[in-house]
Amino acid sequence: CPGAPTNVRLEAPATPRKARLAMAVSRRAAPRLSAVATRAQRHAPRQPRPRVSPRCQAAETAGTAAAPLSEEERRAFIYSGSGAPETLPFERSRRAGSSVGAGEPLRVIIAGGGLGGLVLAGACHLKGMHVRVIEQAPAYMGYGGPIQVQSNALAALEDISKDLYDKMAELGTVTADRISGLRDGITGRWLCEFDTKEPAVAKGLPLTLAIERPLLQTILLQSCVPPEFVHNNCRLAGYAEQADGTLVVELEDGTALEGDVLVGADGIWSTVRQLIKGAPIDRRGREFARENGASYTGYVCYTAACFHVPKDVDTVSYKVLLGRDKYAGLTDAGNGRYHFWAFIGQDENKPHPEGMSYKEFLEQEFDGWVDLPAVLKDTRDEDIARRVMYDRKPMLGGWSKGSVTLLGDAAHAMMPNLGQGGNMAFEDARKLADILAGVQNIQDVPAALKEYENARIVRCAACQGFSRSGSDVLGEYHKIFIFRPLGELIVKFIQWSQPFMLRFLYVPEA
Repeated sequence: CPGAPTNVRLEAPATPRKARLAMAVSRRAAPRLSAVATRAQRHAPRQPRPRVSPRCQAAETAGTAAAPLSEEERRAFIYSGSGAPETLPFERSRRAGSSVGAGEPLRVIIAGGGLGGLVLAGACHLKGMHVRVIEQAPAYMGYGGPIQVQSNALAALEDISKDLYDKMAELGTVTADRISGLRDGITGRWLCEFDTKEPAVAKGLPLTLAIERPLLQTILLQSCVPPEFVHNNCRLAGYAEQADGTLVVELEDGTALEGDVLVGADGIWSTVRQLIKGAPIDRRGREFARENGASYTGYVCYTAACFHVPKDVDTVSYKVLLGRDKYAGLTDAGNGRYHFWAFIGQDENKPHPEGMSYKEFLEQEFDGWVDLPAVLKDTRDEDIARRVMYDRKPMLGGWSKGSVTLLGDAAHAMMPNLGQGGNMAFEDARKLADILAGVQNIQDVPAALKEYENARIVRCAACQGFSRSGSDVLGEYHKIFIFRPLGELIVKFIQWSQPFMLRFLYVPEA
């Protein structure tokens, strides 16, 4: 691709890699990959939506994970570079008029090149808009934890690009066809088992799959947005609205970029959010959390992915282990990798213990637990990340101001207990791109952004609330079982309510 570094391959991986992907780390992995890889051939258009879609039928006979990619294969596939400087300005630096059309497409500037920003860039680009993504990180990481792309978000991504969906299906691993649920971290007793497959099948949606973030980033740059329009090491400094309805976006290095729409997809400590609110951008981040409306959740999270194949990988895809003031999640990440996250309740400003590595600390904290110690044994200490967890109360109004709006965590940061943080961003991206595609005059952009905000705000606020309440229940597991009959009743309620929650989440056109 023009503007991409010459040592980066963005073409489809060579046949030997596909052959490796067809190899199984378990005795039934090959049938799964064969079924998933040929899903596109059997997939019919989703209008009208079938009761049970062909893609769901294909997944029913699937197996589990694929053989891991080698370091050489991973480096050859994953994109880590940045667009060339000459591709940062739009082809037309100034508008000839206010009308939007083929000769004068809408120009969308996206602050934040994470998954939400890339999905929006791809959705807008495929609809004929001109896009630029500015990302402050110097480069994309070659490794990163997986994301559970749930059925509702997969439907949104497939609507954006069938090619994107097919490549995700090839390189991801379906997790909805196996057991998931809650277990006692010490005894291993299954407290609840969740069925995420049937609600998806009932709505004609694809089954939830897990895929590593770097792989998904690369697929997005293959299938949706030219990588020369994604610029790393660019920091937003501000923006100014002009009389004709356009914007001038200013970067920290002094570069000025004119566009028609600015979207903040820049995370919980969003610069764009600060600018919309009229707050100083140098007073953002954890040290100014309360000033900016973020709140500490009560937990610190340690997380990593490693090469690990548990004995129950054929039957269990996702499990949450519960204990006293702590809980942990484990999930099959595909390609022979396994992902864990461990939440530990503690004071906000308590540092990590001196003299202990992250791995040593976790081995001590979760000594005697089921499953997690074996995963930690296969995890490298340098791969473990520590995060102090914050979220925000629902922002009931104020996502948008003029021709500027927010997407993903910048608008609705939430705890990961529903697994819907990134998925809500993907839904945001589809909805926003669909609405912007209907804009015929740049004077209509502010109204279009308000329409987007109104369409998304209630659903996202509900997910924020459910995610925070989930932490309250999971972290207080030991307390609810002080009186065992009450504990059993609460567990039964969680089991009973799960299908209703999934019916709320799994809607085709959110």
